Amino acid sequence: MSEASTLLTISAAAAAGALLGLLFFQGLWITIRNLQSVRHPAVLMLGSLLLRFAVVLGGFYLLARYGGWPHLLAAAAGLTLVRVLLLRRKPPPGLEPEQKP
Repeated sequence: MSEASTLLTISAAAAAGALLGLLFFQGLWITIRNLQSVRHPAVLMLGSLLLRFAVVLGGFYLLARYGGWPHLLAAAAGLTLVRVLLLRRKPPPGLEPEQKP
């Protein structure tokens, strides 16, 4: 495989990881928003967690099987980058930077 095609497939794996990250964290956001409106929030949390893990692990499995460990590493980097960018956009309560008067 040529160097250009290797770089292209690794970039595609990073993009796939970023897409998996967006799906994972969007699913988490939707779950958190709906917790107060359901009768059994623990069931919603557990079901959502299992579904989100299944999607991400399935995607990582396919990348590892057909691309190998460099593609898996690129996908993990893409997912982590999405997490970092989302936390910068909206930090969780208690982690916001202090505002000076």
